[in-house]
Amino acid sequence: MLEALRPKASTSLKELTRLTAADSQHLLYPSALKEPVLLCLARDLRMIERLSFEGGELDAPLAPSLFVVCELLMRPGTKYHASGQFQMTETGLARAIKALQCAVEREIVSRIVGISSELDEDDFFLAELDGIQCEEEADR
Repeated sequence: MLEALRPKASTSLKELTRLTAADSQHLLYPSALKEPVLLCLARDLRMIERLSFEGGELDAPLAPSLFVVCELLMRPGTKYHASGQFQMTETGLARAIKALQCAVEREIVSRIVGISSELDEDDFFLAELDGIQCEEEADR
């Protein structure tokens, strides 16, 4: 039954960039993503995760996941928003992508079972992203 939901294509970077027009990064929060985009992103993130364990060539586009992470790290209200730039290690980026994957998968489960967490999942995810960036700065 759930197999019918399985996406057949990768996440559309064009669709993601359209969502962020006019500083509307909140539309990239997992809770705000439409189901087709959410499922495609989950597929891409799972393929990236498999690559990290198996090695080899990446057959899923990394750009959509990177785009979402970067846009949310530079969302209005963060210290990176004004400058439009930040620096992150490969390890930090891997952790940020993993945080995105967890948030996306939790959102899918919440929608399927019809029960959301007591946490504000978006706030929890954004705090996780911000924490990763702060740890990165502390390590420099």
